[in-house]
Amino acid sequence: MTVTTAQKPRRIVWEGQRLGIKAGHGWEFDEAGGRTAAVTWEKMTGWTLFFSYPLVKKRLSSTDEKWLADLKVKAESA
Repeated sequence: MTVTTAQKPRRIVWEGQRLGIKAGHGWEFDEAGGRTAAVTWEKMTGWTLFFSYPLVKKRLSSTDEKWLADLKVKAESA
């Protein structure tokens, strides 16, 4: 995994490759009115995705939920 974009405190993007899948994941943060919205996105390509997508989709959903929960705890404790 390699961080390809880091624009503190607004955006971070990383990319990597594993098991025939190239993936990129990004987080963007937008502060307005004392609140911060976090937007996350994922892009994937690769021939093995055809076979593994159902598993990957389920895993990404649970991982994103955990990351968001951890981020909320950290932000609220600051």
